[in-house]
Amino acid sequence: MPGQYRPDYPQPVEIVNVRLAAIGKRAAMKVPRLAAKGKAKASHRVRAYLGDPARPVSCPVYRREDLGAGARIAGPALVREHGTTTVLFRGDLCSVAKTGELLVSVRGAA
Repeated sequence: MPGQYRPDYPQPVEIVNVRLAAIGKRAAMKVPRLAAKGKAKASHRVRAYLGDPARPVSCPVYRREDLGAGARIAGPALVREHGTTTVLFRGDLCSVAKTGELLVSVRGAA
């Protein structure tokens, strides 16, 4: 009979989920380190509106790829890289970690 279940007849199987968990050792992660390039140097300056739309601020602009480990930048400033711009307001501090991250201390943050 069509459409009727028969225990003696092979039925199609559909696998909906398969999960796997594995435990093991892996090699230690190696994070590349940036070389120190000395003091950060701005590539140019721009007038930017940082809070007060009536009063632009003259901001130095830093190219992210030019910053080396240990570089420090005080706001107001802009750090430009492909795809994003980091904005530092007056009183903010930015330093470049040995592994390349920008560490930003925001003025007034605890």
